[in-house]
Amino acid sequence: MKKHLIFLALTFGSGLVFQSLFFYIVPTSVPTPQWFLLGVLALGAQGRTKTATTLGFFWGLAQDAFGVTAFGTQGWLFALAGYGAGTVSKYLNADKWGAQETLTITATLAVAVGVQVLSALFVDAPVGSPGWGVVAVQTLLNGLVAPAVFWVFSRWADLWVLPVKNA
Repeated sequence: MKKHLIFLALTFGSGLVFQSLFFYIVPTSVPTPQWFLLGVLALGAQGRTKTATTLGFFWGLAQDAFGVTAFGTQGWLFALAGYGAGTVSKYLNADKWGAQETLTITATLAVAVGVQVLSALFVDAPVGSPGWGVVAVQTLLNGLVAPAVFWVFSRWADLWVLPVKNA
């Protein structure tokens, strides 16, 4: 249990540092890969549903702190993406390029639709939702970097030798 909590804390912290440094280099107004979403999908595809859902929620809240969407939107959507990826993980081989791409593109578009729906519910929110052109570019970028992210997260989890069952 301690090992799993350390894994969660280090993964969460490393992701925050990476995202912060990335946004320091690349402005938030430029479409970029959704690193947190990809990490959540990679962990979920390994069958680590609870880990992916937990990190998805907290990484989503951290992403919301950057002010791209209404606060809480991405937290819930990333948690849902982690749960969904973990649920379908028993039906796909996460090491296959096609499975990674299908999962990534489907989740990216589902999160984009979720952001649009939740933004429509909160019309008076001070921040809006990204346009479909930005979503198309993000989907392309997510698809391009997904195999590398899936590989990194697979090696990271293997380094900790965490059991997949109930992770």
